[in-house]
Amino acid sequence: MRLLVLTSNAIRHKYVANRLQVIANETMVISECKAPAGALPEGIMRDHFKARDHAEYLIFHKHQTFKSDCFPIQYGALHDSETLGAVTDFSPHIVVTFGCSLIKSPLLSILPQDKVVNIHLGVAPHYRGSGTNFFPWVYNDLGNVGATLMLLDQGIDTGPILDVARAAIAPADNVHTLGCKTIMAACDKMAELLPKVYRGTIKPTPQVAPPGARLMKRADFTEDALRAYLDNLKNGIVEKHLNNTERK
Repeated sequence: MRLLVLTSNAIRHKYVANRLQVIANETMVISECKAPAGALPEGIMRDHFKARDHAEYLIFHKHQTFKSDCFPIQYGALHDSETLGAVTDFSPHIVVTFGCSLIKSPLLSILPQDKVVNIHLGVAPHYRGSGTNFFPWVYNDLGNVGATLMLLDQGIDTGPILDVARAAIAPADNVHTLGCKTIMAACDKMAELLPKVYRGTIKPTPQVAPPGARLMKRADFTEDALRAYLDNLKNGIVEKHLNNTERK
């Protein structure tokens, strides 16, 4: 089985690619390169992303590099001729997308049909779009922190769902630590799912958006949203969630 991973270049992306490459006979990674959080101006945004990077380093520090062959590109260059040529030459049997930019034609048209699995960090269809494991902390909705493993379609996180992975929430968790644990849980699920997707022995479930489903945009991630998260964290959102869960 030839596995293609379309991802970015942070340590969490390297962790996912390295975890999944062991189930394939051959793996190629296409990594879209972003600037580090340190490039942001000083302020609450920079502090947030530096805290994320620190948490990811503590948990994923053994994954500083990709263990598979890597084809690095500039962010947004997924549809350049060089990238399309590399994908065509590799001719993958199955594809995993995680943290890359939006995939559309002509790239989508050369990927194996019904064999492209997206790791969406958020519980779809409740949360789709951007920052979907952040906003449950803003809306006091920690039950919808997780990762949705779905087949890729042409919409934004609208593909048929294969499974949902959630991590156990601990009293000391915050958005960053729980995010890392969710990524690890997603990889555990993916290791089970990918062979089934490759063999065509798993049936996905079409998404049906419930009342109140949210499509989050990058523009929604503001300093005010960050302050709301920090206030909720300070006011015991995790403890309240755990107490409610125990009562249920």
